[in-house]
Amino acid sequence: DEFENVKNVFDRSSLRYYDIPGDHDLPASRDAGVAADTYFRQVFGDPYQEFSVNSTQFILIANADIYTGIDDEQWFWLSNILKTNPPVVRIVLAHKTPWHPTSATKVMGAETPEVANQAKQLDVLLSQTKVNYLISGDTHFFADFPNSTESYKITTIGAVTEERNLAEPRFAMVDVYSDGAVNVKDTVIN
Repeated sequence: DEFENVKNVFDRSSLRYYDIPGDHDLPASRDAGVAADTYFRQVFGDPYQEFSVNSTQFILIANADIYTGIDDEQWFWLSNILKTNPPVVRIVLAHKTPWHPTSATKVMGAETPEVANQAKQLDVLLSQTKVNYLISGDTHFFADFPNSTESYKITTIGAVTEERNLAEPRFAMVDVYSDGAVNVKDTVIN
């Protein structure tokens, strides 16, 4: 029901939008005895996808499941997408970041060793395939930092809610310029 309510709000906005599940979007399906992303898929469709706007490629990955991380089907899809000739700018959006310089609790794999191994593999894959940016949620605070090898930038964004939020409600604005420069701006909701 919550997914359908959110989808109705998005649809009424007339904005073009794309969704990926977060870690709190999965337990209801799991508790019902079905795959963790079942309810999300029923309302929003595929939890991972790719699209381009001008010379910018956006790749949305579904890595919020703390128990399984990224399944084999998505790994195959992601590897193939990233091995194509890169556009001017390549931005990956995910729920969890595979690496953080100061936090071991808000990263992909913090709860499960197998997923932690996936996080390392993801960081290597993104490093080797000319990704410019990874933008992730889940941390509930805005921060910019390079990945573990300084080959791409990571931005964690804040949350739009007041509950369980370390800062004021916020979202990020992403500007991509014709020369390939990217600016991610922390935007507080007043």
